[in-house]
Amino acid sequence: VRNQLFLAGHHDLEESQRLGSMLGDRLLLPILEIVFNRSGTDSDKKELMDFAMYLFGQGISDYVKDNLKDVAKDCNDKCAERYDALYENIKTLGTYTEKKKMSFAEVHDTRHPVSDLNWLRPENQNTIVACYELLNSGGVDSMVKFCEFVSSCQGTYEEMFFHPENLSKNFWADIYAFHLVGQAEAFLNKNFQSKLVEAVPEAFRSKIHEGPVKTVTRVKAKRFDYSTLAEHFSELQALKADKMEHKQRLFDLKQEYIARCSTNYDDRTSESGIIDICRASVVLENEEELVEVFEAVKKEFPICRIKNGFHQDNDVTGSGYRDMKLNLLVSIEDEDGYECVQVTELQLTLKSFEDIKKLSHLPYSILRGDFD
Repeated sequence: VRNQLFLAGHHDLEESQRLGSMLGDRLLLPILEIVFNRSGTDSDKKELMDFAMYLFGQGISDYVKDNLKDVAKDCNDKCAERYDALYENIKTLGTYTEKKKMSFAEVHDTRHPVSDLNWLRPENQNTIVACYELLNSGGVDSMVKFCEFVSSCQGTYEEMFFHPENLSKNFWADIYAFHLVGQAEAFLNKNFQSKLVEAVPEAFRSKIHEGPVKTVTRVKAKRFDYSTLAEHFSELQALKADKMEHKQRLFDLKQEYIARCSTNYDDRTSESGIIDICRASVVLENEEELVEVFEAVKKEFPICRIKNGFHQDNDVTGSGYRDMKLNLLVSIEDEDGYECVQVTELQLTLKSFEDIKKLSHLPYSILRGDFD
């Protein structure tokens, strides 16, 4: 598909447009309508969805953007109607927690602890000490990994040769992300998942789904939402229609963030707000099972925050999806007395909602502009 479009575009842009539009109108859009709006087996729909994602990957969606948004909105609205119909049968969860979002400061703040990381403070920064702390904490498991981290801080080709001073800025901007993810991969996630299995009643343990540890790349992409520049980054959504302006503004804000990390401890540890680096979910059949698992987990884990998406005051306009998220405190101390503490996330959801989510994610992503 891609080769034919490339060859057509190389010789005749009009022919390339004709081919792309034909593939979009005759294949992509009908496939999406079948998947979202018609009955059929899950296996058949999965095969169709896989092919649709292939067409997205080949850029076919670029040729039918306007119609694609219309189809996505129709699909999203139908999924929202199905969610609403399911929610009408919810009896307990709508009022099970006092509020839709509850934080428990007496247990722990809803961020990873950073008060004891004195080696990260700008006034104390020392690369030798940082190297030792990263190795000692499990942030990297060898000097080879540490050297790979330093190499990644060199940035672009231009930075490497014409702006070597950026190496130090990138180093201190990125080190906490490596510290958190490295700890999670080395030992904390394993401990969290094993404790979760012990906490959940045996009848529901087969329904636990271990989530992958968030990658450093993903953590670095999300950290801006918890920085002192968070408000400016949130304003970027309004610029998405103008790709060039959006790209330039995003670049400028990232450079400003890196510069602030040189002197501002809050920005240097902004990744502390990403509290789902270690995560898991439990998909349950009904409300009674969800409540039973919730109460069992509450006995074994300190809970920092509860976000009850089933609460009657929760506004799900535009999506309709609901679940319950628990942020749990996990603490480990090794044989040398080094303590590692992180906040993790457990998602409790109902199978009926999860089944619709598998279909609703793509149209929601299209409307959000992920494919623009």
